[in-house]
Amino acid sequence: MDGNKDDWAGVSTTFTVPPGPRITNLPESGIGDDIIWAGVATDGTRIYFAFETRDRIYFTRDKVYRVDLRGTNLVAITRGGNRNGDEFTGYHRVPNGNWNNSTWSDNSSYVRTRFGEIFEASFPLDAMDNWTESYNCVVSVQWFIQQNREPWQRPDHFETNIVLPTMEYRLTGQE
Repeated sequence: MDGNKDDWAGVSTTFTVPPGPRITNLPESGIGDDIIWAGVATDGTRIYFAFETRDRIYFTRDKVYRVDLRGTNLVAITRGGNRNGDEFTGYHRVPNGNWNNSTWSDNSSYVRTRFGEIFEASFPLDAMDNWTESYNCVVSVQWFIQQNREPWQRPDHFETNIVLPTMEYRLTGQE
């Protein structure tokens, strides 16, 4: 993971996102607000996520960049800045989607992120399977940009569904 988009050349699970903010009740898109490309891949050990914004600007004090993995539970991989200008990286574990019961961790052995010409994040594949607890073997993946203060507006997001990679390996590995 180096923040370079050329590493994703040839990856079949990438998506071109139509330009412009998808959230219609927000003001015109600003710096770092417009997702134009997203990708997901695995090496069998970790799962990798990436997205690109139109202007390739990612670190601002008032925004966070997230990848949410939604099954029965939610894992939110986050990188951004706070109002003091400090940068942070970590993840929330949100049981049953209830943010009142969420826990935060900045354990770098679990979540890794990088800003460059794209935003990249990775997470252990087995932890994603275990923590999201998707009983239908499908996880919703949401890439989005969010303001880091109330009202927590999201200027842009992109969403797709994926089959949990370890489940796919289990199914295709047996005859």
